[in-house]
Parts: sequence; structure tokens; C-alpha cells
Amino acid sequence: MCLNEPAREKEILRRKIDNGVTDMWFYINAELNKLTEFVTDIPVARDRINEMLEVAGHRQRLVISQYYN
Repeated sequence: MCLNEPAREKEILRRKIDNGVTDMWFYINAELNKLTEFVTDIPVARDRINEMLEVAGHRQRLVISQYYN
């Protein structure tokens, strides 16, 4: 074990977290966008889905940025 091992382990963990959160965001984004196709004639539902996408995007960025600080 060398002196850089904790830094390496931390970087590996950071990448896993970043990838996991990003993958989850892409999944949520794709699925919610699919839902908008079914509610084109229901403005309230479409607006709610768009709001959910916006909030989820902010949360994704927040989780990633908090990890870096």
C-alpha cells in the first residue's frame, strides 16, 4: 500500500457516485419525457412533468456539487 492509496480510493468512489447519479438523471429524464407524449392534451400534467424534470435536474447537480465541496 502506498501513500496515495486513500486519494485513489476516494477518486474511485467519487467517479462511482458521479456516474450513478448521472445515470439516474438520464433515466428519470428519459422516462418523464416519454410521459409527456401521453399527456399532450392535458396541460396540467405536462406542466407538472416539466416541473419534475427541472427539480430533478437541480437535485442531480446539487448532489454532484456537494460531493466536490
